[in-house]
Amino acid sequence: MLGTCRLLVRGPVGLLGRMAVAAEHRRRGIGAALLSAAHAAAAAEGVGRIRLNAQLSARSVYERAGYESEGWEFLDQGIEHVTMERRLA
Repeated sequence: MLGTCRLLVRGPVGLLGRMAVAAEHRRRGIGAALLSAAHAAAAAEGVGRIRLNAQLSARSVYERAGYESEGWEFLDQGIEHVTMERRLA
């Protein structure tokens, strides 16, 4: 497995989760390709925005893809996260 992500459509909002890229394949654009595919799939379903809970260590990956942080940082399973959102064109 190179990578994976899950997109749930809830009306006008897409919820992105369970995104992961195998450690030995990171920094090769796989995460960006997964996000691009998720954005295209969401847009095809009429989704206007996507939300996700990003681990702080991966925040920059999502920022490069146009996501903005919302709210406070929080712990999930002992790992620091932040909610992020991106509007689709």
